[in-house]
Amino acid sequence: MNNKQDGILDDWREIGTNVKNFTRIVESVENVALLGGGAAKKTDLQRAISLAPRLFCADGGGNRAVDWGFHPEKVIGDLDSVDRGKMKSAGVETLYIADQDTTDFEKCLCAISAPVIVAVGFLGDRLDHQLAALNALAKFRDQPVVLLGQGELCFLCPAEFTLEMPANARFSLFPLTQSRCESTGLVWPLDGIDLSPSGRIATSNATQGGVVKVKVLEGALMCILPDAYLDAVVSFFID
Repeated sequence: MNNKQDGILDDWREIGTNVKNFTRIVESVENVALLGGGAAKKTDLQRAISLAPRLFCADGGGNRAVDWGFHPEKVIGDLDSVDRGKMKSAGVETLYIADQDTTDFEKCLCAISAPVIVAVGFLGDRLDHQLAALNALAKFRDQPVVLLGQGELCFLCPAEFTLEMPANARFSLFPLTQSRCESTGLVWPLDGIDLSPSGRIATSNATQGGVVKVKVLEGALMCILPDAYLDAVVSFFID
């Protein structure tokens, strides 16, 4: 799409054509909430903002944010889904990145650095979008991101993860690559087990009660928990 043909060039900031050479434009000392265009509830966004006060949106997520009465700092993406007239009327700045080899979520992760990004609207609706979001987390391992969905959350497990949980809580790990880890506090320990997306996985595990520890020895593991642990997971990443 050629922004010059839209007659609102002043509302766009075109930053090159390839995110591989992109310099972050947001270096935040506060956590960031990021709203996408997938399935989401207003209450989920409110939860995210309570932990991550700076709000940004990925493309069409900007429409929802404004409709819900929020004012994001920027809408980032190739801007093929956002209502640019609505953004202009609301005084919301848009950041146009023309690269077509990356998703809008990846563009946001290229543009934003924060202690933690709490992302809403990237799980649910379309399975291909969900898989693309998980793929992005594996690519941007140095940036802690928690994806908040409807009733659950997920994040890329760091090298060492610790969380206190009651007995019989769901604790799932899914390998995005060939992986190995060590664990304590789980009903079914994972020490010495080779995990892979085409082999053995570690979903639907459960906690014994007390401190759960996971140490990733190799690969990329996605951790999936009930959304009741959002505050605790965000706190883990910033402590």
